[in-house]
Amino acid sequence: MNWKYRCRLAFLILTLPACSGIHSGDSLQETRAFSQERLGHATSTVPDPAAISALLSKPLTADRALQIALLSNRQVHAKLEEIGISEAELMEAATPRNPTLSASWRWTSHGGRSDPDFGLMGDFLDWALLPTHKKIAEHNLAATQQKVCAELLDFAAEVKTAFYELQGRQLALAGLRDEASAGDAIAELSKRMHDAGNIPSLEMHVQQASAATGRYQVSKAEAEVVEARVALNKLLGLSGAAALRWKIAAELPPPVEDLSPARAEALAVSRRPDLEVARQHLAAAEQMLRLKQKSRLIPGLNLGVDTEHDPEIGQLTGPSAEIEIPLFNWGRASVKKLEAEVRQAKAELDAADTNVRNDARLAAAQARAARELWYAASQGILPQRQEILKETLHQYNAMQKSNFELLQAKAEEQRARQEAVLALRDYWKAHVALEKAVGGRFSMKASSSPANKPAPQERKLEHHH
Repeated sequence: MNWKYRCRLAFLILTLPACSGIHSGDSLQETRAFSQERLGHATSTVPDPAAISALLSKPLTADRALQIALLSNRQVHAKLEEIGISEAELMEAATPRNPTLSASWRWTSHGGRSDPDFGLMGDFLDWALLPTHKKIAEHNLAATQQKVCAELLDFAAEVKTAFYELQGRQLALAGLRDEASAGDAIAELSKRMHDAGNIPSLEMHVQQASAATGRYQVSKAEAEVVEARVALNKLLGLSGAAALRWKIAAELPPPVEDLSPARAEALAVSRRPDLEVARQHLAAAEQMLRLKQKSRLIPGLNLGVDTEHDPEIGQLTGPSAEIEIPLFNWGRASVKKLEAEVRQAKAELDAADTNVRNDARLAAAQARAARELWYAASQGILPQRQEILKETLHQYNAMQKSNFELLQAKAEEQRARQEAVLALRDYWKAHVALEKAVGGRFSMKASSSPANKPAPQERKLEHHH
């Protein structure tokens, strides 16, 4: 076998592929499955105009808004590309380094035939430790994937919160307009009564100021609705005509059953992706420490083959080696650094576990408190205000109550209805925070408890003589 064939054989041995079993795109598909399960809709790496247009043609709900955002928001698409980058890093870690080919030609001072010298060297230690490098890269890929999943949960919570904020503001605006109309009626009545000499100027100005305040509140609420709509459009990834065409659903849904703090904690510990990120970081740090402990005394080992053609002797071929001698640096500092990183990763995992448990319990408690506040507003205060309005109307028809008292009762009833709407909005924002705290949506049905009975229907103000 001549030197050319020997070099080719050595090249093939040193460049054996070691990246079998790596399938590009698997982690992205798993992330899409996570999104489908935890958020209710799969993510997409490119916009889908047809699907987005179909969704925009229907009244927007929180769930539909999230679906549009996952299809349209470019920031979501950019986050998903982090998985592709990490997959490429895994492929790189699972592939041996290329060998180094050296060559030289020498001639005698008297001329004649040349004396060529060829060498092929490869990092044998890197090749031997390739499975370990691959495991570390797999942990890093898993951490990146879980990090993206955690960011998707944050994004979903942001979209739903923005939706409920806008829906609540629109419903509150409608109530403020009704309240302002009642205030204007009171102000107009007070002016006529003042002109007739039935009330003093002070009382008229008080009612006029109250009506002006009501109109100011309406104008302020209209500006807030515009601001909230723009904020939601940013999250939806919409602009231009698409940002103007959609309409929001008219009513907020009723609350659902509560998650107990203990159940919320159990779900969070088993499902929170940011907790899994901390676990993967710890696993990668431990793997790197074991690798360094095994290889620190042989920091570099290059093996290869060298061949030389001597004009007088003939072809000279044989193995060659380059070994780094740990004379000064025995790798102790690297080991100590990795030991500290392992301890740091363990502490971060413990801290993340503590935070996740407490976040879940707090979110469950806040959702329950928000639900109770909605119940107090919709089933306690509002029905009483409606009964007061009903009785005031009866006494007004019997000439026992004045116009002022009737209109004031109507304004108070509108204000109570407004509080019930805002309390329901706050409940759904707390529910979104609970979903985020437990790692995604959870299966709960509408509550059958008295707290979920719908608020009494608004009674029309009728004047009978």
